[in-house]
Amino acid sequence: MNDAMTSQAVEVAIDTACRTLRLPTIRERAAHAADVAAREQHTYQGFLAELLLAECDDRLAGAIEPAGPSSGAASDSFEVEQTFLSASPRTCRATNR
Repeated sequence: MNDAMTSQAVEVAIDTACRTLRLPTIRERAAHAADVAAREQHTYQGFLAELLLAECDDRLAGAIEPAGPSSGAASDSFEVEQTFLSASPRTCRATNR
């Protein structure tokens, strides 16, 4: 990220990207998670992992309707996502990919 970006510009960029990529959980939690990560001196990877796992957990819990064939995704992508979504949250957290 450009060092000259203001915090407001960063917030707008995150919000826009999350809307485009359809990542509502990350969009809702990014600012708070960044504050906690800075205060607790988390690594960037730890911060990112927490946000991504929160998104996974919400999708696994059915809080967000997963993308399907009607979304225009290729059938292979749909099968991969269905396999991923059938994993338990603990499996998702334990997988090192």
